[in-house]
Amino acid sequence: MRWVFRPGEGGVFSKATATGQAVEGTAGSGGRAPAATATLTSGLFRVPQEENLTFNLYTVNPNPVPIPVTLEINQGVGGDGAALKETIFSQEVTVPPHESFRLTPEVPAGAVVEVNARWTPAESLPGGGLPIIPTATVVQFFPADAGTIPHVTLAAGSLVAPAMPGTAAPGRQALPPAPTGPVTTGLIDIPQGVAAARPQIQLLLSSFAATPLTAAVTVRELVEHVPILETISRERVRVPAGGAAVVPLESVEGRTVKIDLDLPPGLVPSLTVFTLFLADNSTSPVFHLGPNQWAVEG
Repeated sequence: MRWVFRPGEGGVFSKATATGQAVEGTAGSGGRAPAATATLTSGLFRVPQEENLTFNLYTVNPNPVPIPVTLEINQGVGGDGAALKETIFSQEVTVPPHESFRLTPEVPAGAVVEVNARWTPAESLPGGGLPIIPTATVVQFFPADAGTIPHVTLAAGSLVAPAMPGTAAPGRQALPPAPTGPVTTGLIDIPQGVAAARPQIQLLLSSFAATPLTAAVTVRELVEHVPILETISRERVRVPAGGAAVVPLESVEGRTVKIDLDLPPGLVPSLTVFTLFLADNSTSPVFHLGPNQWAVEG
């Protein structure tokens, strides 16, 4: 744990921690979010297994008053399957009016993480829309020629509010909600790999509930030359309270598939497809579907 002062980036002292729970800073609420705290989350995504990565957390304050916000990164603990989440970074900052703030926390390469932004809703804020606009990127730097590549980009619409009571700011426009109920990716194409580079397809579920939750997962394939969908797998995934689940989807490589979930409130879904290079176990993202890219069916 350390005290951090960011001159010109909010100008406040705050505590930052590499592990454990969020800690209280001097600018406001801090700590684990109370019931009245609004939350936006990216859902889970995978950081590439590469060298020279920079993880950028940004916030923009479009209001004429300073806004305190807690920025948090959670990591899924363990490999595939159900797991707990732990907070590996949490810092409270105060973003000045019409200004921005940047943090560059250290996040393990290859980790499955989520970005959360938490704040206390204030009815007195003028206008509508979001009181704070969080975004994040993961950028790789190439020392040989000073080039950069953004591998992960979580733009403003990428973060959603978990479908739990109390996540909409009273008196203001509702936060963008995470999907619930019967949801789907629609038909998507999964890459076909080569011997030395294998595609990995993973369903990621993040829980914001105080009790365990179960989601039903159905994968259907578009049968070539026949306008039908054939079911190739069904399973139920149990996610521990406040935990995560990493669900590898087998037998979908090179196919056109439709992934359906029956999703209870409190679970936030995402889907990640990346290439695993067997020579050095490095990974490179192919595409990522965040929680805002699932459609409600029926």
